[in-house]
Amino acid sequence: MKKTRKLIGSLLLVSMFMAGAAFAVDVAGMDVVQTYSATDIDPRWTYIFQISNGLDINQYEVTVGASTIAYGNNHAYVTAVLQQKQANGSYEDYAEFSSDSIGGAAVSPTLTVPYGTYRIVSYHSAGNGTNMEYKTLTGPDKRVPHDTGK
Repeated sequence: MKKTRKLIGSLLLVSMFMAGAAFAVDVAGMDVVQTYSATDIDPRWTYIFQISNGLDINQYEVTVGASTIAYGNNHAYVTAVLQQKQANGSYEDYAEFSSDSIGGAAVSPTLTVPYGTYRIVSYHSAGNGTNMEYKTLTGPDKRVPHDTGK
């Protein structure tokens, strides 16, 4: 039974991968969310279809989410940097997560962090090997600990 469920799950993931939808991080439930798609941009992007990032905080546990979805068989890249605000108001990189793949790329790690103020900066790109598009998203400050009531 377990092998059948794993096989079905694997087949579903492969089919979603082929459609490019498997790379969209479900940021809708996160505390802080930013999403931009080609329909939001004028002129429309050529290689990037959609980018998003999100930051979810539950007490001292932080989930960093970011994704890049590319049109067709273009290569997509995403890097999400969790930054911690310093006493002087500047930001210092706390952790960095990257992914790349054909069609789309996503990261959504969860980690435990100390008390402080954090934000996510995500770097998105997509292209065909010769031409590339780039976009950066910077999220607002979020304080840890934060009880979301989940």
